[in-house]
Amino acid sequence: MARSKTPSFIFEQKLLTSRQDERVLDLRFRYVWHIKLQLVKHARRQISKYLDDPYRKTLVSERSCLLGKNGRLSDKRRTEISHALNDIRLSYGLSQYQFKLWVKPLQHRYKKHIDSRTAQCISDDIWNAADKYLFGNGEKLHFPKSDDILSVESNDNLTGIRFKKGHVLWCGLDIQMQRASHSSSERAYEEEALSHRVKYCRLIRKQFSGRWHYFIQLVMEGLPPKKHSIGTGRVGIDPGTLSAAVVSEGKCILTALNDGVSDYSREISRLNRALDRSRRANNLNNYNRDGTVKKGRRTWVYSKSYRILQRKRHSLERKQAASLKCHHEALADEILSLGDDIYTEQMLYSGLQRRAKETTKNCKGRYNKKSRFGKSLKNGAPAMLLSVIDRKLHYEGRELHKVNTRTFRASQYNHVTDEYIRKRLSRRHNIIDGRWIQRDLYSAFLLMNSNAALDHADRELCQKTYEMFLVNHDHCIADLTDGKHKLLSSFGICRAA
Repeated sequence: MARSKTPSFIFEQKLLTSRQDERVLDLRFRYVWHIKLQLVKHARRQISKYLDDPYRKTLVSERSCLLGKNGRLSDKRRTEISHALNDIRLSYGLSQYQFKLWVKPLQHRYKKHIDSRTAQCISDDIWNAADKYLFGNGEKLHFPKSDDILSVESNDNLTGIRFKKGHVLWCGLDIQMQRASHSSSERAYEEEALSHRVKYCRLIRKQFSGRWHYFIQLVMEGLPPKKHSIGTGRVGIDPGTLSAAVVSEGKCILTALNDGVSDYSREISRLNRALDRSRRANNLNNYNRDGTVKKGRRTWVYSKSYRILQRKRHSLERKQAASLKCHHEALADEILSLGDDIYTEQMLYSGLQRRAKETTKNCKGRYNKKSRFGKSLKNGAPAMLLSVIDRKLHYEGRELHKVNTRTFRASQYNHVTDEYIRKRLSRRHNIIDGRWIQRDLYSAFLLMNSNAALDHADRELCQKTYEMFLVNHDHCIADLTDGKHKLLSSFGICRAA
């Protein structure tokens, strides 16, 4: 059954589980893992047979040759080849419906714990991964680990995992949902959210230092209750890897994306070193004399203390991720209070995460690091901030405007002289009409004044709002130097003495 296309939002709350409930839920998540393992094994086997099929290779080669000769394939022949390839794929059981047929006998093994609707959702997850690998840019299917299974869901609220009158019902389990605290705002938000129709339910588990904690995610129909009001007007956002500059007609913000976020990086690094020592001590035969891992297939042995340390690391990573998400939600609400017409740059953050392919040397003859901005992007998560803002804008029927970075060139443009001047990345300021201007804030100012085509700054609009921007800019810089905020070296600002 296809899911409805109406707007939806997620309401998440903790479950009041007993020890017996946790044992049953842990067992069911393990059964979900077993089913996924078998489905991935089946999918990999069938995909390998499909890709090695000689007739399929002949059809693909014919299509490539015809396209290479004249650059065009007749519509009739293209349709014939497409139908033939589709028939070959179906003959190997590679379709969403055939995956659901395959999961049936697996579900019957655990029918006391896993219902048919939940098993269908599991098969849909594996099919979506296989579909991306066959027709998109997805990776080869990998066998999941037991601790990687963090959620399980049904596709409606009628059978399988259900929510009814504050209780979660699933194959004999009846678990009460934790209610909101006595805070009037939280209670009002919960009551308004639960007044919507429940589309379907999702059980998730989160790793705490001692054990798993279980939560219910209710996918509700409609728009979420409003917590904060949204302003009106233009706003420009210049996101960096670890910082963000925001400019509106009434305020400027320059902040580190992890300012105030709980930092557990030292504890995580310490646990990673302990895990490496334990892993090496228990698997000496898997390492070469120089300390590198031997090539080929290996069997790894993990001690009980290793798994305890692993759970502690997962717990710290969860805490840090939750703190960062909470910070970004609050920052997004602050940005949206400045205006609802928001402009930013179109960035490909996955490219910034990749390591450099070529080995280079600096002027001193030393090798440059191949790592780029992966760690900064992990600690700052600028893409998460933009996705949160875009999601909240969609609730209002608006969207985030992304300018063309190649033509806009916000870091090079000077609206006073109407010229583009390239600058080094280390130079963190601009001199505009004889005045010192912080580089990121000026880029956000230009983004705020983008033209309708999103390819260039509107010079007339820049001149109209420039005086107010200077006032807000000076207030922002003064606030940053008062010692209460986190200063990054990329700001180019020194703390006041």
